Amino acid sequence: MAVELGKKIFDSLKGSTVLLIGAGEMAELSARHLVNAGASSVVIANRTEETARQIANEFGGVSISLDAMDQFLAEADVVICSTGAPGYVLTEERTRKALERRRNRPTCLIDISVPRNIDPAVGNVPNVFLFDIDDLESVISSNIREREREAERAELIVQSEVMQFQQTLRLMDVGPSIGALRQQLQDVARAEMTRQRKRLGPLTKDQEAAVESLLMSIVNKISHPILNQMRRFYETSEPDTTQPPADPGIEE
Repeated sequence: MAVELGKKIFDSLKGSTVLLIGAGEMAELSARHLVNAGASSVVIANRTEETARQIANEFGGVSISLDAMDQFLAEADVVICSTGAPGYVLTEERTRKALERRRNRPTCLIDISVPRNIDPAVGNVPNVFLFDIDDLESVISSNIREREREAERAELIVQSEVMQFQQTLRLMDVGPSIGALRQQLQDVARAEMTRQRKRLGPLTKDQEAAVESLLMSIVNKISHPILNQMRRFYETSEPDTTQPPADPGIEE
């Protein structure tokens, strides 16, 4: 959330300077995310300089004591405060002096300490954007709701694609069956023509071809609506209830 808030204020964190007040686990996580977002300079202020130095070395940053914080406060674009101090580490007066040296360039202050370590009055300083835990929770909740809406839209897209894919599979399954059924009907018609050929008397090749063509045309016209109905059934039926049609039997 620190990265997202920083981007809202500066558009990009590339080349920015980050000051972390406190050297605990949250400070280390913040440093990692901010550096990945493009921050080029990381300064870590802590009561125990050795702890700050360990994190600073990991991210190529600088470790300082809390007493030396004012100088770097004026240079920081993003300040994240996470300490166990019982009172305010950053006051309104201290922040105003830093902003004067900063020539009133905007700065983003994020207080994730419990209790708060940044005086809420700091938010009254011009060009200071102060956020605390409650602000972060509000933004997180808003992001979660937006992601839930996006997830719902994604589910609809997935369902639509799955239905289309299932329909394609069903058509692939029924295609050979329909082709085989059409071929079998035509074979039956030809077999009947052969069986009844003698009753037609002498025919020329053209006449025989015409009779066969007429017979195939009748078979196709009769079978066409049946085959189309089979295809529509496969297109609209549920995949778990669809059964392939049985092979047609020829009544003797």
